[in-house]
Amino acid sequence: MEQNSEDAAQHSDDDEVEAALSDIDRQEMSSISRALERIQGDDYGLCVDCGRQIPFDRLEREPQTLRCQSCEAPYEISSTL
Repeated sequence: MEQNSEDAAQHSDDDEVEAALSDIDRQEMSSISRALERIQGDDYGLCVDCGRQIPFDRLEREPQTLRCQSCEAPYEISSTL
């Protein structure tokens, strides 16, 4: 009986991890789709906040990025809190 409850607990934990990864995958795919739309709309590579060109090396590392490094910094700080 104890083994079954441990198995059930492990299975539940596995399900939670898989659901979280699925959410991350969906968010990533959504951001990639939006980047592809921006490429077709001629505003790819422009910061959505300040309108300046995002440096190529940043786009190369993260093609779906929306902001230049200086505009992204406040978002990165708030996500680590």
